[in-house]
Amino acid sequence: MNKTPTSVADKPNRDPNLERDRLIESHIRLAYKFALGFRNRGLPLEDLRQEALLGLLEAAERFEPERGWNFSTYAGHWIKKRLLAALAKEKTATWGTEQLGETDVAAPESPELGNSQDQALTFPKSMPADERRVVLLSVNKGLPLKEVANRLGISVERVKQLRGKALRRLRQ
Repeated sequence: MNKTPTSVADKPNRDPNLERDRLIESHIRLAYKFALGFRNRGLPLEDLRQEALLGLLEAAERFEPERGWNFSTYAGHWIKKRLLAALAKEKTATWGTEQLGETDVAAPESPELGNSQDQALTFPKSMPADERRVVLLSVNKGLPLKEVANRLGISVERVKQLRGKALRRLRQ
């Protein structure tokens, strides 16, 4: 039988692991470039680079050159997929900590622990005044977002945005 090779593994005199390693080594900069595009979205750059490299590894494992795709295009899909999944996972984890943070700050209002006004929050000098007001009203006083929005004359969505920014600043 005269069988034509259909993948890198079927080609004679070629080690598929060497081919995969060559693809990965030649496209590391592409993975790092994608990682740079996702900066300032909640994950440190080093974590983004690691996720991008994992996406590149996935692409190299699944790549089938006989389909006619350019590897960099194919790898870009897997790298983006991996980066977006990592950001979504971090966002979910961060949201959980924000909720716990609110509970921890609001807890001193119970009679056994004393008044929450005894514990003053310290804000960074770089934090804008509107973010400070949102944190004081929503976290320290325990007001619902709708009430905070009414008091400040802004939308509930804007209150959520400001609170998220402020809590991220406080964590740093």
